[in-house]
Amino acid sequence: MGQAATEKPVEELLDKVLGHLNFSSGQHDPKFVANLDRLYRIEISASPATVETASSDVAQPTLSQPSALISRVNARLRSRLSEVKESSETFRDAVQVETILNLVFDDFLPAYALAHRDLLFHQTQDFVFNSFFVARVFETVMQKSAAGGSPQDIIAESLSVVN
Repeated sequence: MGQAATEKPVEELLDKVLGHLNFSSGQHDPKFVANLDRLYRIEISASPATVETASSDVAQPTLSQPSALISRVNARLRSRLSEVKESSETFRDAVQVETILNLVFDDFLPAYALAHRDLLFHQTQDFVFNSFFVARVFETVMQKSAAGGSPQDIIAESLSVVN
């Protein structure tokens, strides 16, 4: 199977995840969770050596240190979004998805790591911020964002709900 054949399903998967983030109000959707998990699995298989595991005897980065996996998922979503904004009528207005990506990756995950540094200091981001956790965070942030408020309020309320 060639590179182009492999990329097409990944692009479709990214489009489904981004479409959900752009049009959903945050209600639980098992298809979205499954698609996000599939994206994580693709990123893990693309570079398994960079994925940290909590069970290894080797010293691993902790929750406070950025994860290569989370960074790749974030970059992949943002890169695809910039591509489809130019070519797809569906994503011409991508304000919601851009806002949600910023709130989750730039604000919520660091705030969660900081808030739980005493409890989860020995865990890695890959372990804590797994696909199912991040899907729940996306849902919560979308619900709180739909209600309005400042980014700080949205993050504070989302942290309260997730906790």
